[in-house]
This record gives sequence, structure tokens and C-alpha cells, in this order.
Amino acid sequence: MWRTFGQIRRVHGVDRRWHGHRGTSGRCDLHKFFNVKPAANWSLPDIGKEGPHLFGKDHPGCTDCSGCNAWRSGETSPSVEYIPIEFARDVEIQTQSTRTTQETVSRYLAHRPRDICVVSAGIHDMTIPKITDEQFFLNVAFYLQQLLGGCAHIVWVTMSSVKGNPKHPQMNDRIRRWNEGLIRHGFTELAVVVDVYPMSTDFSHVDNVHMESRYYAELAKAFPM
Repeated sequence: MWRTFGQIRRVHGVDRRWHGHRGTSGRCDLHKFFNVKPAANWSLPDIGKEGPHLFGKDHPGCTDCSGCNAWRSGETSPSVEYIPIEFARDVEIQTQSTRTTQETVSRYLAHRPRDICVVSAGIHDMTIPKITDEQFFLNVAFYLQQLLGGCAHIVWVTMSSVKGNPKHPQMNDRIRRWNEGLIRHGFTELAVVVDVYPMSTDFSHVDNVHMESRYYAELAKAFPM
């Protein structure tokens, strides 16, 4: 979602319209962004269930993604904010009172509920060793429940297609299965599901999972402001 929100900023002139932005200084500064204290003792992710799996696992309080920094444009309504939540369930941002990032974000949003929250998960979740399809859907249910108190409306953007490099865990057959499972498990009762997979097949990839910038620019147009 970092690339999509970056294009939303550019396409809609967000910073110009809402007077600048505030961002973190790196992948390990989200506690400062949320204005919370990190947990004294960081808990490792449960195998087969939670992220992070890469950099964030070896560096408590950091995200797996490099460069996916949080930002906000506008201090009052209207405003646009990007929060890097990489998984449907993970332990990257633990605090003294929360174990998962999703619980931390839930409390952050509850202080100033948002009109619309645009979310996604799945691409990073496929890197979790031994994660099953059913566990992913349990994680999505957990994630959405955490968002309900801070989001008046939730929009879930499905996963786009991937290149299908066999060296990577993300494969299109599983992506389609997880995307379709959102409806089968009844998540449309909690969120509006926007299926971008068909659209993504018309664009090229710059690596196994990321699309060319033109794709994200087109996707940004789906969120008028």
C-alpha cells in the first residue's frame, strides 16, 4: 500500500491541499509516530501465524519493509495518513499494553476515528513460514475487528498479481484463493472489498510483487478527494 498511497499524494496533490506532511525518519520510528512507549520485552512472532519474518524479526520495533515510512498530511479534517501495516497480524510494533501492531494501531485510531480506512494484506503474509490459508483468514478477521473502533468505513484492497518467480513464496494461484476467500468468509460484511487483481494483469512488474508506477497511479484515481 505504500506505493499506492504515494501515488495518492502525487495524483491528488495531497500535501499542497492540506498544508504539508509529517513522516517518520525511518523504518524503526513508528513508536514515535504513534506517541507510545515500546514494550520492555519484545515477544517473537508465533511461527506459522504472525509476522514479521525478515528485518523486523531481527530488529524489534522495526518493519520488514525498508522505506515504507508513515506520513500524514493535514492535522485536522480533512487529512490523509499512511501507516505501514505489512501483515494481517504481526508483532512489529509492540507497546507496554499491546502485543500486536494491529492492536497498537487500533488504540491509535480510537483517539481520533477516521472516516475511511483503506487497508490490505497478504503479500507479506505469504512470507510467514508454514502459514496456512485458514490462518490467514483468521488473521484478517482479527485485523478487521481491531479496525472497527477507529474506522467508520473500511475499504479492503485485494492483492494484485505477481510475476510468479518460483524463488519467492507469492504465487498467483494462492493470491487468487486468498482474494476470493475474503468474500467466502463473509468479510464483505465488515469492509468494502475492491478486487484489483484483474486490473493488475494488464500492467507489468518491476520485480516479483511490485508493479510499474503507472499501475499505482491508476489505482490512486479510484480514491477521489
